[in-house]
Amino acid sequence: MEFQIESPKKYFIEKSGFSWCGGHVYSHAMRIEPGEDLEFILYCDRLNLLAVLSQLQAAGGTGDGTVNGRIPVKIKNGRLRFTDGFLYSSPGQGGNIKLGNSQVLDTASAIQKQNAQMAIVVESLKDFKYDWVRLALNSENRKLNIVLDINGKPAKPLNFWINSEGEFYQTDEGSGLTAKFESILFTINFSLPINRMLRYGKDFNEMIKGEQK
Repeated sequence: MEFQIESPKKYFIEKSGFSWCGGHVYSHAMRIEPGEDLEFILYCDRLNLLAVLSQLQAAGGTGDGTVNGRIPVKIKNGRLRFTDGFLYSSPGQGGNIKLGNSQVLDTASAIQKQNAQMAIVVESLKDFKYDWVRLALNSENRKLNIVLDINGKPAKPLNFWINSEGEFYQTDEGSGLTAKFESILFTINFSLPINRMLRYGKDFNEMIKGEQK
């Protein structure tokens, strides 16, 4: 970080950056005055997709593939807000994800016995090869809303078959009845409390709020 102290309570940061989720995050010049609102943009370069979802406490698991993008940030009255942020995979660069614990899988698993389509979502995301992915990030009422669009296919055939009425049903392991899915687009929504998934650095937080002595 490179900065100038313009007065006892005014700082000019020429540029800043840090490593996060296997990639790099940086911002351009900004002026900070304790007690005043602050707006800036975080530019993200080659962040690991699963590491981002894990840091945001949206999903856990393993996988590869990276995303790039920008996240506009606003701090007003000591509250952090995100507006029209987005992260996306580079064209032609897909990856693989294996979701473990996640908000979407926990919810879907509870109802998958009554809903074959939801069961397909659960089983697909346990090992999914994606062609492209995009995350949209916005905050509202102290919650971070994330929309994950991911297009690809399960890494292997799934234990599903079609009955005489043309409906999918889940089959037993080893039954030999499996379905091979191609080009599935999932749109998954997460809503998470901001204060649960983010922690300000203490000194920076005090500086923004004008609490330094």
